[in-house]
Amino acid sequence: MSSRTSIRALTGGLLAFGLVAAGCSGGDSDSEADRQAFCTEAEAFLLDDSVTRASNFSETFFADVDQRLGALEDTAPDDVLADVVDLRAGFAQSDTIFAEFDYDLTDPSLVPALERIDQASMLAATENIEAYLVSDCGLVTPDPDAGPGPIDEAAVADIMTAFGINRDLAECIYRDLGDVANIDSAELTPELLTTPVCGTTLLGLLNGTG
Repeated sequence: MSSRTSIRALTGGLLAFGLVAAGCSGGDSDSEADRQAFCTEAEAFLLDDSVTRASNFSETFFADVDQRLGALEDTAPDDVLADVVDLRAGFAQSDTIFAEFDYDLTDPSLVPALERIDQASMLAATENIEAYLVSDCGLVTPDPDAGPGPIDEAAVADIMTAFGINRDLAECIYRDLGDVANIDSAELTPELLTTPVCGTTLLGLLNGTG
């Protein structure tokens, strides 16, 4: 089973890691049971389409995410415990902001409010957790020898023009999010604008801070 970045991933936290589940690796430490539990729960969380492809960011959604991240805190190894705590705090902050707007994604004031989220901290946390999952939980990245798939040169050019960026960054965004320069306006949601991608966000590129 594999996962890839979803254009509907929520602010900073639900970064699909482009990983392939290969099961948790073995070991003989006293905390092996907790580590195995963490590997299993983290993998289940990250590969759950109801989380990574969510589009209905309701109070119930955030409560479920908080409960699951809380469970990960209980079993997280010391190497990534602080990162799980930071990620959970980031989602709690996201929930607070969404609640201010009654979870109404169509409210035009929501997008600028989302800039208050500490995206850098959430991104760093997910990257650290990803590194742990790769090194200690038996998850592997896709075969680099396979090479990238074909791209739509016109779409990449449109992204370069729309966001005023170079080709390398435009191609990276295209591979992760698709043709974001020509999507339907209904899909240009706050979560898409604030999804970390290629070291930036679409919102950051649009307002010049990315």
